[in-house]
Amino acid sequence: MTTDGHGLSTAEVAELVEFAEARAWSSFYHSAPTATADALGIHVVTNGPTTALAMAGAPFPLVNRVIGLGVGAPATEGVVDELLDVYGGLGVKDFAVQIAEAAGPSELTRWLDERDLVAGGAWAKTCRGNGPVSALQSPSRVERASQLDADTFGDVATRGFEMPEVFGPLFGGLVGKPDWHAYLAYDGPAAIATGAMYVMGDVAWLGMGSTVPAHRRRGAQGALLARRLEDGIDLGCRWFVTETGAEDPDRPNASLRNMLRSGFEVAYLRRNYTPRPSV
Repeated sequence: MTTDGHGLSTAEVAELVEFAEARAWSSFYHSAPTATADALGIHVVTNGPTTALAMAGAPFPLVNRVIGLGVGAPATEGVVDELLDVYGGLGVKDFAVQIAEAAGPSELTRWLDERDLVAGGAWAKTCRGNGPVSALQSPSRVERASQLDADTFGDVATRGFEMPEVFGPLFGGLVGKPDWHAYLAYDGPAAIATGAMYVMGDVAWLGMGSTVPAHRRRGAQGALLARRLEDGIDLGCRWFVTETGAEDPDRPNASLRNMLRSGFEVAYLRRNYTPRPSV
């Protein structure tokens, strides 16, 4: 893959995008207020380069998933079993093991199949360098969120993602935390969308892109992407990574289209392995 003139091997791209996401989500979980972490049953387990994110109180794969397995170093059957035991021990039955195309060894997917995990949908892992940022037309005004905006950020993100209210303090908890940069998009005086950036040296992960339903497809996320890219470049970031659901011919993904318009390239599609449905 070549991004803005910087050549990276397939393995280097996988390490860049997988580990940036894992570090950002780990920090996100650790930023949760204690009461929220307890209510949601938040756990972060690392095994070498692999991260297992778990929320016993929110049993769905977005927040219960394994990142980085077999990237940077080949996985072993023992590691696979230890990671699956995390979810088994918490009683979480709906989780995902996300496998990058560069993951090894070649037996990895067979090991997952033998443990009753089957390949399902995929996520598009995307990346860009620090090249120029295209100005995207949007009626939305984007502002940095301060700690005074934490409750607003949490509320808008929760409504945009259509999640239970208990998630509000979780999203709001990242505002003002070290290495995090949170943003709100406004329509007049009303906050309508969120975005966040987690900076690790010269790498930035972009996420938490959420828009309340009544204001979707009006350019708020494009404006949030552009602002984060500009700020990240000013901070010295050379690489920007993010992810979204893979696009299906019958189901266009507006999030992916925004990323591509903003200079991101699809690094690869990462397959989700989830427990085999019981019959």
